[in-house]
Amino acid sequence: MSRTTQHFRRAFLASACITCLVAPLSAAPVYWDIRFDEDSIRDGISTSLVRDNLIAAANEWTQYMDAVPGVRVDVLVRFDTSIPRAGGRSFTSAYVGHNGQFQVWEQALSTKLRDGFDVNGSDPDVEIIINPNYAINTLWFDPNPGSPNPAIPSNRVDAYSVLMHELGHALAFNGWRNEYTGAIGGFGSTFDALTIVPGDGFMYFVGEEAMRVYGGPVPLTWGNIYHVGNNVGFPGSDLLDDLMNGIIMRRGVRYEVSLLNLAIAYDSGVPVNPAFLVIPAPTTLAIVAFGLAITGIRSRRHR
Repeated sequence: MSRTTQHFRRAFLASACITCLVAPLSAAPVYWDIRFDEDSIRDGISTSLVRDNLIAAANEWTQYMDAVPGVRVDVLVRFDTSIPRAGGRSFTSAYVGHNGQFQVWEQALSTKLRDGFDVNGSDPDVEIIINPNYAINTLWFDPNPGSPNPAIPSNRVDAYSVLMHELGHALAFNGWRNEYTGAIGGFGSTFDALTIVPGDGFMYFVGEEAMRVYGGPVPLTWGNIYHVGNNVGFPGSDLLDDLMNGIIMRRGVRYEVSLLNLAIAYDSGVPVNPAFLVIPAPTTLAIVAFGLAITGIRSRRHR
């Protein structure tokens, strides 16, 4: 069954920094039903810690959303050595419309949070996959997830942050473009629909609200485009500390859902409450700077 939604909305609000968010308003509760693929669980993994951190990470996102009151989201967690670290996705997608180039589909988790419509029926809405060795040897699961100033070991990656990152993919940061060329077939995601390939070797997200927050097109990770940012010396090196960066999850660090993350999600149709999109208006200087950067990169690459 298809669902139609509006993706290009405007929030007339004052400016703020990219990473800062105002204190969340009271949001309708979302209920997270977590189940595990029992056959994939390994010794040394505490499913209760995984569950608690996952629910807290999910609530970190949805506290900023206008979700259907009392909506329930079914999440399947499984452990799989075929992936290097972790992954997350909506199990399916909902049809939005045609943009003149391809059919546009949104992540089904977004559909359910906004409309209460269950695209998947009785099947799970979201899948989280974790390499069991990564879970046991690298991740640190917060015994009090979401608490301020957690004492994350300096040699461990914060599982709460990793789970927030993977839920970002289930919400919006996903699609079907070729991650090196940007090529796309007859269908794409709401994220794909707002991705451009300007010819400098990189791709950029050009959703209206995201560009207001960032000050121009948002650089996507080369070869890993459903993330933001690139290494030093390339477009988006200022985004290496963003939750949805595609380069590194630093050890000993607690990441947060950033204003840029929320703006990208909002542009992609996720029901983010506009009260949290405190976004600076784009300036002529930012647009000119982007053009100069593209020209400079193109010149360097052709030397």
